[in-house]
Amino acid sequence: VMTESKKLRSQERLAPEVIITSHVNADFDALASMVAAKMLYPEAEIIAPSYREKTGVNYFLDSLAYIFNFRQPKECDFSKVKLLVVTDTRQRGRIPQVAEALNNPGLRIHCYDHHPNSDDDLPAEHSLVKEWGSTTTILTHLFKEKGLFPSMDEATMLGLGIYEDTGSFTYDSTTVHDFTAAAWLREHLMDLSIIKDVMSTTLTSEQVQLLNKMIESAVTHEVHGISIVTTAVILDEYVDDFAVLTHQIFDMEKEAKVIFALAQMGDRVQVVARSRIPEKINVSVICASFGGGGHSYAAAASVK
Repeated sequence: VMTESKKLRSQERLAPEVIITSHVNADFDALASMVAAKMLYPEAEIIAPSYREKTGVNYFLDSLAYIFNFRQPKECDFSKVKLLVVTDTRQRGRIPQVAEALNNPGLRIHCYDHHPNSDDDLPAEHSLVKEWGSTTTILTHLFKEKGLFPSMDEATMLGLGIYEDTGSFTYDSTTVHDFTAAAWLREHLMDLSIIKDVMSTTLTSEQVQLLNKMIESAVTHEVHGISIVTTAVILDEYVDDFAVLTHQIFDMEKEAKVIFALAQMGDRVQVVARSRIPEKINVSVICASFGGGGHSYAAAASVK
């Protein structure tokens, strides 16, 4: 009876030939770029990676799976996958949720990304990579070229990806392409009130306490004449937006050229790094040695 039950459950699983996914611990650029890729590959199923929930927008995140029909990996049989579409990363190690599909004979891979090359990059037959402010920006410009037009929900979701990854157009990594992409999405009814609510940076009491701990533990080191700040904390439970808090401390430490912030949360240590001199200290390379990655100026890792 148990064997027959397993067979029945197996038969009920989806067996897609085309899937779209992004990196684990997905941010809004990862989620938005998957939604964007669905417009290019309408026959594909979106396979949800894990994501870090953000305080105050849990309902919004939970709604994504319903609005855009995200699928959980356990819902799918990946043995039939012929085409894998990956957004906001190209690293094999950052998409464990679809690892089963990577061994399929003759698997074709398409990648859309704005991160630098790494030794762990997938062997893609097609890659569209530009070091713009967000991966969603790249896909938005592709829509303009192809004459594709998003719905209001899609335009808002794509806008959220751009706003988050450019720090609302304040990060140095922001390009003119990010501005023009957002302007085009606004023409297609991108809802700025939703983006404002989701992007709200009001700190919770837990985040304020953590920020104080990070400030108290901050130490400045001089290495070859370069000022580097490190801060490390141990927490009893997960706290949202550790990267945002790291950015705030970095803004306070005007003389510092680099910061490494570490937080033990449960069974993992979250590492967030920022560099004002990426040409000298590339934090992506450093975080990659811990199984993470990112950009030369902003990177992260999660160490078990």
